[in-house]
This record gives sequence, structure tokens and C-alpha cells, in this order.
Amino acid sequence: MPFREQVFSSASTLVLFVSITGCGAATPREEARVVGVEEGLVEVAAQTVVIGSPEGEVGRDEDEGPLTEVVLSRFFVDRTPVTVAQLEARWSEVIASEPNVRVVREDETPAEWVGRCNVGSARRDHPATCVSIEAARAFCSLRGMDLPTEAEREAFARGGERAPHWWGETFDETHVVSSIACGARGCRGSTEAVVTSGPRCNALGVCDVAGNVWEWTLTEYVPAHGLGSNVVPETLSSQTVIRGASWLDHEPRLFRSAMRGLAYPDHGLTHIGFRCVRRG
Repeated sequence: MPFREQVFSSASTLVLFVSITGCGAATPREEARVVGVEEGLVEVAAQTVVIGSPEGEVGRDEDEGPLTEVVLSRFFVDRTPVTVAQLEARWSEVIASEPNVRVVREDETPAEWVGRCNVGSARRDHPATCVSIEAARAFCSLRGMDLPTEAEREAFARGGERAPHWWGETFDETHVVSSIACGARGCRGSTEAVVTSGPRCNALGVCDVAGNVWEWTLTEYVPAHGLGSNVVPETLSSQTVIRGASWLDHEPRLFRSAMRGLAYPDHGLTHIGFRCVRRG
């Protein structure tokens, strides 16, 4: 069964895709490369990627298939999740552009949520959490950017690697911020500050693509890959895919590159953040 955790239908701008049952696509490591860096962004070359996981992958959920080949145009992506400091610096502009968007501040965190919201806290270099998907998209829009599609998110998360994790075949907790070491959901207590280098950054130089926070995508959740995986919608769905796993999670399988999440508002947002992409 798919892992379900919050979220938020989709008119579409369609990009070429082909659904496949096997993974014969050639050299994702060569295609998914850094071709330039500017303003804290990593530039990802135009490429054809295979998203999803093969049937034999350990920890696989059924909704990670079928393996689907997607043609992506060049895009830029934030090296790190958007931080509290970055969001708060432009929050008045976000509200001015979208008056009804919502963020929950640290002192407003519901008692039943695990962990604390980061916005409004002293953790200014941590990912901005407890931010609704509408607010996240409005922030990206101010920068001439958008949230990633699910296909874009998996492409930059893999960094060219077809193994279950972006670093290889087996789980290695040095590459993630998680609750695995303490062995219980949420036992870690909180996010960590974002990083721009080191073992939490993949071959593309994109950091925290697994762990620290799940991240919003634009993609409407359906229990299979296909047409919607690289659609840029005009309106957001009430059921949107999140990707990446978080500090709250303690199961290694959740940190695989093909893992798909579906978030629910009542479960809290302390483990969900976001980053932006610029297309073209």
C-alpha cells in the first residue's frame, strides 16, 4: 500500500511521456548532470528520465509503478529546501499576492502534531515547515519560479542514480536527517539546518533530497505513474504528491528515490517543506 501522510486538480500542460514496463533507458547518470550553478540554484540539463521503481525493489509500494519514461526540458532547482529566513523575508509579499494562503507559526503549532513548526522560530536556517502548498507556490511565483512536478522532483533527487537511494543500493543514515537512529516515529524531535555541501548532497549538488523534510510537488496523486507525472496544473489538487521523507520518519524504505507520499492536513505539517524550480 502507498505511504500516506497532507495536501492540496489539474488542468494540464502536457509533456511527452512513454509508459514502460522495463527499465531499458540508457544513461541517466550521464544525462542528469550539473551544467551550471547560479543564485543558489542548480541547473539540470534537458534529459529523458525513468521514474518509479522496478517490481523487485525492496520496500517498494505498488504506486511506484509502472516505470515511466519522461522527457524533461532544462530547469533550475533550489540547492536546498526554502528556509525560514528566506520565506519570512518575503512573507508580506506572499500575503499581498495571495491573501488567503496559510502558514502555521511555531507558537501556533497544534499540540497533537509531532514536532514544532519552524516559521516564527529561531531556527531560521532550517526548512520552512507548516506552509500550505498554496503559500509555497505563491512564494515560488514571486521568484519567477514554481513548485516541481513529481517527475522533476524524482529526477533531481536521483542525481542520475538508478539505485534505490541516490547514494546507492543500501540505506546509509549519514545521507539523511531522520528518526532512524532512535528507532521511533518522530523521536528525533526536529529538522536540522539546511546544508550546501557534504554527505547530504547528491551528485548534482542538490541537498536534502532525502530526509529533513518531505517536499510539495505540483502533481495530483493517483495510485500509478503515467500522464500526470510531469503536468504543470493551472489549479492545485486536493491530493498532491509529496516526496523525500523527513526527520520524522524511521523506516529506511521511505528514503528511497521512488518513494511517493500523500499528505493529510490533520496529520500536521511539521515534516513538510518545499523548494522551487525555474523552467526554461
